[in-house]
Amino acid sequence: MKIAAFDIGGTALKMGVVLPHGEIILTKSAEISGSDGEQI
Repeated sequence: MKIAAFDIGGTALKMGVVLPHGEIILTKSAEISGSDGEQI
């Protein structure tokens, strides 16, 4: 089983895939266009 994790911040979306024992196998980051840094 793989677990998808997301961190939606004020200026970027960070995402990754983690195996059940904690190994991170994929990470990506994407800018949130038009963000002024405030909470979404």
